[in-house]
Amino acid sequence: MKVLLAIPRYRFIWPCAERWLVEALTEITQAGHQVGYVPGDDLAGLYYDEALQAGCELAVQDGFDVFLTCDQDQYLSGSDTARLVTDCIAGDWAMLAAPYVCRGRADPSWMQPEEGHEATTEDLTLMRSALTDGIPLECRGFVGSGTAAVNVKHLADMERPWWFRASPGLFGEDVWFCRRAREAGKRIGVHFGLRSAEHWGARVYQASAMLDRVAQLLDQKLAAVG
Repeated sequence: MKVLLAIPRYRFIWPCAERWLVEALTEITQAGHQVGYVPGDDLAGLYYDEALQAGCELAVQDGFDVFLTCDQDQYLSGSDTARLVTDCIAGDWAMLAAPYVCRGRADPSWMQPEEGHEATTEDLTLMRSALTDGIPLECRGFVGSGTAAVNVKHLADMERPWWFRASPGLFGEDVWFCRRAREAGKRIGVHFGLRSAEHWGARVYQASAMLDRVAQLLDQKLAAVG
């Protein structure tokens, strides 16, 4: 398998993302995969949608199987990163993402099966099972792409641009990608087994603690519906 790593950035890279890069390169190489890396300077100054689009275009051009991206202020352990890559291909996901940790809350799409629709009891039960088993869960809304693996073969069926920030403050490039994927009949998911995910910034948020809170919330919702 050929894996292309990238850290899309607008200004600078946090030490946590640099640590991710070293660990990811080590673990994926030790797993026997071929690894490429888009130098940070090649993506410097580009907005996230431009950087991600450029990275995916390069992955297609050079015959990579997976495009692996980590935001400049995020971290995922090397072992979890290797698992993300393997499970993305094994599950035939268009994109499989680590739990997105932002402002101490879960990605809101985890609580609804589709944009604008409330989650059913079945949806909540499936989500609770995925949390318990530490496995990927299909999201019919969208997932944050803070740390994510893109299955490059699926890009051929998706309309360009794959990444685009339509309007500042409205929705981001990851929402755009998920919509493009769904339009092409592709599956996107979040991997609840990758508990090492972290988001750095003014405060540090960890996926492990956040996922525990999500589990408690799901238990309360399921108890309320009997």
